[in-house]
Amino acid sequence: MGGTRVQEFLKSNISNDQTLRKALAALEAVRNSQDFASHSDRIRAQCNEPAVGWSLAQRANSDWLSDAFSSRKRAKTKLGQPLSPGDTSAANVRQRKTLIDKLHPYLTAAPDETVVCILGGEGHGKSWIVAQSWLAIAHKPLMIFMTPDDFAEAAGQNNVVDLLISKLIKQTGNGSIEITRERWRRRLRQWRLRLATGSPRLIVVIDDINQRRKSDWARIIESIANELNHLGGRLIVTARTPYFQDYVKRRLSVPFTEIDVPEWTEPERDEILTGHSIKASDLHHAVARSLRNPRLLGIALELLGKADVTNFEELSVSRLLFEHIRMRERDAPAPQPAQEFARRLQKHAQEIIARVQSKQQEDLNIFEDDMGAVADGRFYQEVNGDPTRYSLKMMDSRWRWAFL
Repeated sequence: MGGTRVQEFLKSNISNDQTLRKALAALEAVRNSQDFASHSDRIRAQCNEPAVGWSLAQRANSDWLSDAFSSRKRAKTKLGQPLSPGDTSAANVRQRKTLIDKLHPYLTAAPDETVVCILGGEGHGKSWIVAQSWLAIAHKPLMIFMTPDDFAEAAGQNNVVDLLISKLIKQTGNGSIEITRERWRRRLRQWRLRLATGSPRLIVVIDDINQRRKSDWARIIESIANELNHLGGRLIVTARTPYFQDYVKRRLSVPFTEIDVPEWTEPERDEILTGHSIKASDLHHAVARSLRNPRLLGIALELLGKADVTNFEELSVSRLLFEHIRMRERDAPAPQPAQEFARRLQKHAQEIIARVQSKQQEDLNIFEDDMGAVADGRFYQEVNGDPTRYSLKMMDSRWRWAFL
């Protein structure tokens, strides 16, 4: 398999001509064997498996994630969501350099025990910041994405290593065979015995933990962070701010840092709109305010691109929110029928009308119900200081009763 390089090595190191001729003849005989091609292909494939070496794993993982991030369709297949900031065909992808610069040191510098918590409202682009930051790195670190469902499937498994290995196998393109699993176990054991390097050996992202609100995320985060600390890795978590503040933050015993992902500023929003030949001043003020939300702005630009609206004068907050519900149904990791969500909004709006008619003055739009109802932060928000209650957002009088 080494070809002429091996021949040259033998010629340089064997002084006896007869021995040299025998060695070259033996190699030629092996090469001419009818079994040579199949065995050499098998050996070459095994040597190139990501689990064999860290650099191979990095390369395979980089290819796997880059492929996912470059296509909305492939991102949904691989990651369960349309996380595709590397899609060059998308006209409304914008880099948020300030946030990328904040996250960059945690992806590249020597790891410590600090957990990075990426926080923000719904639709602010928390997951996108992580993906964009990783894409911006020249020598990309080994990084795996995990969802809350991964931990539900692993119920009863106390072995964090097995969970990490399963994701490493999947996100480096390996087949899930026991030989590969054992190679990863051996590699992780080696990492535990070695001093930490100048950059993280492995970055784990647990994305959108508020999707499984009843899980004890503080304990899960501590368990994963502890293992990664021994491996020379880094943990990154994304979550909506109210959920993290009310349910996770005060229970964490590991050091953590918070990076807030805000909405677009007005100048940022206006710059994006100008790039599509739209003046923010031409929009209704409620619509313009809604378009500071990165997701709603993306929805508006998509509507315009598909000619679903002929111009932005046809847009209203109600239309944006309706399209948000439709896309939420399409992109949700689990079935969430738009009709069911709309009926819930109708029920709440009717309750508000009843309260108005009965001249109820306090807590007009505040409810107590299954906390799953507040999963969509665009329509619902938790009451400050009382996570057992939530309110129906009243963004604009024109959409308050839009679903009645």
